[in-house]
Amino acid sequence: MNKALWILIDAVILFAVSTFFVLVANLAFSGLKGKTPKDDPIVTAITQGNMKELEAAAMEGGKVAALLDAQGRTALMRAAYVNLSGDTLLAAADEKRAAMIPLLLEHAAPLDQQDHDGWSALMWASWSGLPKVVEQLLAKGALHTLSDAQGHTALMLAARRGNTRIVQRLIDCGADPASTTRTGTTARNLAQTGLLEYPDKQASYQEILRLLAEK
Repeated sequence: MNKALWILIDAVILFAVSTFFVLVANLAFSGLKGKTPKDDPIVTAITQGNMKELEAAAMEGGKVAALLDAQGRTALMRAAYVNLSGDTLLAAADEKRAAMIPLLLEHAAPLDQQDHDGWSALMWASWSGLPKVVEQLLAKGALHTLSDAQGHTALMLAARRGNTRIVQRLIDCGADPASTTRTGTTARNLAQTGLLEYPDKQASYQEILRLLAEK
């Protein structure tokens, strides 16, 4: 069998594995959106980006540290997650959510707690594309070494989504680009798959591949 055919087979396998990963992540997002009590004042304040209401709700005591849904997700994870497209909307959400991180932590939100899928707040922010939230979490000592049930780290999640600034920040903090999932997939593999799937973000993925190659 010639070399070109082997390369094609490898690419097909990698694409299939990465597609499965995206499907699992999307299911997790659906759970985050659907399982959280909509009338919880903290959830409402976070969703609306209302700092005043969030502070009032947090001051009531006990609620921030408690799990918000059946999947083990906390208020901090909720603040670290958005599902938005468009640079302007994402940047505005990042600004509002970043301001919430210190407040939640001051009211006993667990920094590195992982949900039932193994995702921490830092992992949610890395996937969501919230660099200012990531910065706040890292400044408070969030662990970038945590991995989920499949072995994905925050760096891998950021690389898969083409979030260049977050990849750079995590590398600067010592995140290891050579780490692999349980199936042997690296952050570089995931970025390569993203490059194929999202040609409109080609520049971001190319920069991420460059950053990963330097380490």
